This record gives sequence, C-alpha cells and structure tokens, in this order.
Amino acid sequence: MTIPDAHIDEMIAINTRQREYYEQANGSASASVNGYATNAWRRIRAHWLGVCSPVDREAEMRQLHQGWLGSLTGARVLELGAGSGSPMSVWLAKTSAEYTAIDLSKPRLDELQATLAGNGVTDASLYATDFLSDDFDQRGFDIVYARSVLHHFRHVEPMLDKLSGCMAPGGMVVSFDPLQTWWGARLFRNCYRPFQTDADWEYPFTKKTFQAIESRFAIEAVQGYFGRSKWALPIAMVAPNSIARSIALRLHRSDQQALTSVNIIPTCLQASLLLRKNGAPQLGVVA
Repeated sequence: MTIPDAHIDEMIAINTRQREYYEQANGSASASVNGYATNAWRRIRAHWLGVCSPVDREAEMRQLHQGWLGSLTGARVLELGAGSGSPMSVWLAKTSAEYTAIDLSKPRLDELQATLAGNGVTDASLYATDFLSDDFDQRGFDIVYARSVLHHFRHVEPMLDKLSGCMAPGGMVVSFDPLQTWWGARLFRNCYRPFQTDADWEYPFTKKTFQAIESRFAIEAVQGYFGRSKWALPIAMVAPNSIARSIALRLHRSDQQALTSVNIIPTCLQASLLLRKNGAPQLGVVA
C-alpha cells in the first residue's frame, strides 16, 4: 500500500507542536498550557487510578515486558519516544548489547542521559529528532520498546512502515497504549476531544489500528488492562475509597487471568502488545 506523502508531512508538522507541548507538560499531569477541561480530566483520572489500581501496576508491567523480551544479550535495542526515561530504560540499556533512544525533545533526552550515566551507562546513543523524518536512518534493531508512543500518530501506517523498516528480521516490538475499542471509551473520548488540549496527537487504538498492525506484524502476545476492573471507576465516585479499592483488587486479579484472551481485549481501556516482524498474524485481536 502506498502511503501519501501528505500524511507523513502532516504528522511531522503535528510532531513539532507535540515537542513544544511536552517540553512544558506531560501526558498525565495538570499544566498551565492545558485548557480547563484537560486539567480537570487529568485530576479526575489521577484520583480514579489511585483508587482503582490497587497493585503496583508499574512493577507488574515491567515484569510482564521483561518476561516477553527475555535475555537481551547481543540485542540492539531502540526505545522509541523515550522522553526522560521509562521504567524500563535503565534495564534495557544495561542488559542489551547496544541501546539507542529517540525522542522529539532534547531537554527530556538530556534528563534520560543523566539518569543512564547515574546508573553506569555511558555508551547509549540518544537522538533528538522526529522518528518519521529522514534524519533518523538507523537500522537493524532487534527490539523496539514503545511505551505510550504508537497512539500518538494520526496516520498509523507510515509509522508502522518506518518501524518495520528499522528492525532486523524477526525483531520484536513491545508497546503499551490506550484503546477506544470499547463503546464507552469511544463515547467519552468523542465528547471530550473538542476540549482536549493535546487532541492533535492523541489517537487511542481502534479496530482500524489493530488491522494496520496485523498487516505488518505478528501479534504474539497481548495483555489488556481495565477490562472488568474499569467498573471500579464509577464505583469510586459514589462509594468510599476502601470499598472501591477492595472491588478493584478482586476485578484486577480476575483481569490478569482473563485479559490475555483476545476476545476480551476490545473491552479494555489499555493494552500491551508483543509484536514480531515478518510473520503471519497469530492472534486475531479485533474481528
């Protein structure tokens, strides 16, 4: 399929605005550059997640992703949209043969470089540039780690093509992104989007996104989040936090067992994917 150059040019222009935004704010906290609706939603979301995430989700996700990747001995790793560092950055850099990070923002990469140096990593390669531009021409990566990155592209196909092109045969991608495959998420986001400060680069996965992914990668593993446990969110609005957290814990434990089922993933609010380059799709995530 031929990707229109206009789509790439459009996203590069959007990424310029995105860089300027993320040098003043982040994607989860209130900030002066945000409109009232965006700051209000982020405060509400932070409260809900504090109540309805009764376990250390960062530790769970880190364990999941490390288990998916296994040994990084001899591996060339690219962390896409690394920013000032993810919970996996130091581990990726210390255990791989070669670690490269790319982000739109140089100040954020400077923070990552300081963190890596403080953990004994002095040979990392950091690129402050747009992944879609011709400025980034590195190839042959065995692993791409993309946390909360892939949903920032309005036209996902050019990004997936560039991603595949920079990877070695059989290379793996680990991602984590929000979804709007569930009707409730679509309804909320459609109502919120006209008032959302960062709407130009926020495109949670839809069925079309999964179809684009499956046309280029094998989906080898998937873990959904906030499937059944999302129902603890409205409970937290009307019940004491202790009750909401107790319900959330039971539902979360159920989710961890059930949400590897591809038939349930479309009801989740977030998902991690393990993708493999050059293979027939193994899991039909969305019909």
